[in-house]
Amino acid sequence: MKKILMILSIFIGFSNVFAFTISYFSPSVFNGSNMTATNQALGVSDYMFEDFDDNTLIPGLTITATVNIPNSYMSYPSTRVHQGSSTSGISTSSIASWAGNQKIIYPQVVANIHRFDFAQGISSFGIGIAEIDDIGGPHAIYVNGQDTGLRVESLSGFVRTGGRNLYVRVDAGTGEQITSFALQTTTTNTNDVESLFFSHLAFKEAPDVGVTSVPEANTFFLCMTILFFCVIIKK
Repeated sequence: MKKILMILSIFIGFSNVFAFTISYFSPSVFNGSNMTATNQALGVSDYMFEDFDDNTLIPGLTITATVNIPNSYMSYPSTRVHQGSSTSGISTSSIASWAGNQKIIYPQVVANIHRFDFAQGISSFGIGIAEIDDIGGPHAIYVNGQDTGLRVESLSGFVRTGGRNLYVRVDAGTGEQITSFALQTTTTNTNDVESLFFSHLAFKEAPDVGVTSVPEANTFFLCMTILFFCVIIKK
């Protein structure tokens, strides 16, 4: 079952203005034997896909796992990056029957921040999330570096299981782009880090015409101020 949430985030003076739609789907949407039907249900039929069936990522995609909380699992602080054919400690060796048609899931290293970046802005992004163990509290969803206020474990359709938990799709507003998507643990307790699994990453490139990067808030409010005084002067 699909649930949709419209979000408009405005942080005056120091953040970005960004409007987007987040859709989320329960694991029952997935049908490993019929990925065409799965893609249609997820609304990603015409997207580009990264199924993690090898050690090479789609050009422009960077996956970063960051540890900034003291823990006994990994050195602290540390950052591991997977870009192109560089594994940097992140492998694609885990096989699971619930991973999709390739039956290969992408295991991230243990971390409290798992981030996906795109060199070129995209208009839509989707990913399957698995193996959430409730370590570190609810996982916050960040888009373009901003906390959406959503927590994965609180979304309708989330299934608490050792397999696939949820699928999330983010769609940018008109004239805007998505440059990053991240999951972050919400506590700072020692050992609140987790090795999440991801599969069936899908994204849609932003159109070349009419799409620009999200403006910084100070630029936005400067423009609004100029417009305000222009109106005053005209009167």
